Amino acid sequence: MTALDNLLQDKSTFIMDFDGTIADTEPLNFLVIKDLIAREGEVFTEDTFQKIVGKTAFEYMDTINQIYGTNIKVEDVIDDYVDLFRQKAREEALPYFPYIDKLLAQYGDREIVVVSNQFADIIDTMLTRWGIRDKFKRIISCPIDKIKKQALYDDTIKYLGVPQHNCVLFEDAQRYIDYGKGVGFATIGVENKYNKGKINADYVIHGQE
Repeated sequence: MTALDNLLQDKSTFIMDFDGTIADTEPLNFLVIKDLIAREGEVFTEDTFQKIVGKTAFEYMDTINQIYGTNIKVEDVIDDYVDLFRQKAREEALPYFPYIDKLLAQYGDREIVVVSNQFADIIDTMLTRWGIRDKFKRIISCPIDKIKKQALYDDTIKYLGVPQHNCVLFEDAQRYIDYGKGVGFATIGVENKYNKGKINADYVIHGQE
């Protein structure tokens, strides 16, 4: 039995982030935000994008507004964001990370819930396109459901019906991994190009492998 199997074998519920954890969607997020910022007459760069990776929609819009002196509100651009993301996803033929197939094949009997700062419409569309939507029990979209990840982590009985010690958190953002550890989750860090060599979790998966 592998170290990963030992970690997962007695856990009933997998909590999975989406962007950078199920798939490398950050390049698409960059292109979408770049288009939205261009409408304001500004140039969105990779350097600026690095400052918002892993943040919530509200946090990164606050950062963008501070940098550019704009006043963009998340609720005003949600529809455009979703439409642009779908368009970019079609153009780029975005795949999900290879480890997902192995995980679903071996642990498809677990309750797998997506808890993400991404919009639910996009997550549902992408999982359906990949033919794996039925493998995920629920999609909890923090900006749509108006909840912070930390609040859900604090009370998994209320939100998921299971105690924290029965949960495994799959994340690519260290701050959420650290918070998950603090409430008693087993943690799986998913490494991508934005966090390579910077992840500290109970187990680290290299997303591209």
